[in-house]
Parts: sequence; C-alpha cells; structure tokens
Amino acid sequence: MTVAPKSPIFIGPLPPPVHGFSEITRLMLADLRQHSDPWVLNMAPSKRWIWLEAIAIVSQILRLLGVLAAGRYGHVYLALSGGKRQIIDIVMAALCQAFGRSVVFHHHSFAYLNQPSKLTKLLILAVPRGVHITLCEHMRQLLVSSYGVPAAQVKVVSNVAFLSLPYPETDSDIAAKPLRIAYLSYVTREKGAIRFIDCIRALEQAGVSVEGVIAGPVALEFRDEFESQLSGCRSVRYVGPVYGDEKAAFLSASDVLLFPTEYVNEAEPVTIFEAQAKRLPVIALKRGCIEAQIPNDAGYVFEDPSQFATQAAKVIAELALDRSALERMKRASRSSYEQRFEAARLSVAEMLAYILQRAPLHGRASSFQTQ
Repeated sequence: MTVAPKSPIFIGPLPPPVHGFSEITRLMLADLRQHSDPWVLNMAPSKRWIWLEAIAIVSQILRLLGVLAAGRYGHVYLALSGGKRQIIDIVMAALCQAFGRSVVFHHHSFAYLNQPSKLTKLLILAVPRGVHITLCEHMRQLLVSSYGVPAAQVKVVSNVAFLSLPYPETDSDIAAKPLRIAYLSYVTREKGAIRFIDCIRALEQAGVSVEGVIAGPVALEFRDEFESQLSGCRSVRYVGPVYGDEKAAFLSASDVLLFPTEYVNEAEPVTIFEAQAKRLPVIALKRGCIEAQIPNDAGYVFEDPSQFATQAAKVIAELALDRSALERMKRASRSSYEQRFEAARLSVAEMLAYILQRAPLHGRASSFQTQ
C-alpha cells in the first residue's frame, strides 16, 4: 500500500510589509498551494511593543511544536532571516529536525555571507542535513566556503522563477527622442538615488538630451537631501511609488534602468528581472548576485561606486547616438530574461518535488543560472 506524501510546513514572512523577501516568500507559498495544503506560519515582524512581540514568537513556537507532535505534515520550508531573527529560525529548525522533519532553508540575504555570522554557524550545526536554496552561483559558493555546507545540499533557484512571463513586446521606437532613464527602488542614498541624479546631471552638462525618472518611496530621513538634489537637476523628476500596472507602465515607457545600489547586503533584485522582461538594458553596481543577472550584451555592471555616474553617463551617451545598438541591447535583455525564467522554473519544479516528498533531491550541486 502506497502512503500519500504529507503536505509541508511553511515558515516565512508574508506581506505586509511588501518587499522583495516577503513577496518571493508569498509566491513560493502560492506554488506549494497549487500542489498541496501546507500548514503556514507567518513570521512577518510587527511593530508591536517588544513584550507583545516576544509573546507572539513564543506562541508561534508552541503552535509549531503542536503541529510537529501531531505528525500530519512532512518536510519543512523555512525562508531564512538575514539578521538577529535567525535566533527564532534556529529554534524552529532544530525542533523540526528533532521530530525527524527535513528542513529546506531559502536564503535571501548576503548579510551573513559578506560577514560570517555566529548565528548562521549555529544554524548549520543545529541542522547539518538541511537543504539550502540560494539565489545564484556566487551565493552558493559563499555558503559552501564560509560554513562548510556540503555542495550537494545547496541548490540554486533564481528569484526570476517566481515572476510571471509577460508576452514578448514589439520592437520599440528607436527614433531620436530623448532617452528615458529609470530609477525604480527605495529612494535612499544607499540604494543609489544620488548616484542616479549625478549621472543624469553629467549627461545634462554634456548636452545629451535625456529624461531621468525616479519611482519609489522616499525614506523619511533622506527626504530633505533628496529634494535638494532633485531641485539642482532639471532633467530628473520624481513620480512617487508605483506598483502593479503602474509599475509595468513605468518600465514600458523607459529605455534604460539604472540600479546603482550600494546596499552591502543586496541579493538578487527582482526589479532587474522586471526591467529585463520589459526589454530594458540595465546598468548597475556589482553587489550580491547582480553580476550574474546582467549578461554582457544586455547591460553593464560596474564595481567602483565613485565612478558609476561617469561610467554610466558615457554608456548612455553612446546609446543615445547609436539607437540600433540600443535596440540590440533591448532584445538581448528580453532574451536573457526568457532563458533565465525557463531554466529557473525547472529548478523550482525540482525543489517542489522534494518539499512535497514526491522525488529525492539530486545528489549534486545544482545551478540554473544562464550565463
């Protein structure tokens, strides 16, 4: 008699708030729900008083303990935190292993990879047989080298797998109109807003006709500096946060995305994939998985933040003069997105089959990045 596979336990932060980590976690849950009825523990942090938050965490651990003891659910998916909340993850993962459950950790941060963490070391020691999902090959290599995780237990699943694949668009109008240069991110100095404005200002001073457009919520502590910088560059305007259809329209109306993030723990920004789906070349700074996201024929990745504005302005000025080169780069960007999407969906299918106890995990390191 064949025993039916058990539905999984799902642990991770779900929106709200909406950010890359919670959104990918939500989409992973949606994939699992298409094939099973997982038990879900939403780990989104709240802004309650610290003692109320502590009571909520203890309650979540006790609920998990009860579910594990009942034995109705199988493998465990855990979207791993990047900071001190790993303490909670360690307790929950150790409980799961104590009850004989296999644990799949989904990594979303470079915080403990750029700077080795005692908490992460403890996590690996507590659950030595855990399976780990990383976002790119670079992240996989760092996890293996920094924490001694066996390579066969680490699989690469790009965030692009969780995006919808829009219909291919027709070739864009490459007439000699001012290029529209987009910034789409949280508006802070760390995320590159000043670098963006500096780049557009350099183009403005060089006599290159462009339109710089910034979209995204402005950090409260950055607002005064941002408004001051914005007022000093007439070729840049701010349109506020954009979501859903407004975000899609914003990208469709743009020609190039600049992503000059200096955020030290940047992982694999979904915004880059969204731009590529809309045929936008991307010019970015090297952080996390970004270098693997942008092929040479579909954009540029620069290393030195202090030189970014000058280097990006030079590229944009050349594209403004050679619109056929811009069109080729647009096509390459879309092609790259399609290839990565299809490959990443295969990797998700492999992970889902394992989490749902329908197939063993291949005993080898897997990477589905298309170079």
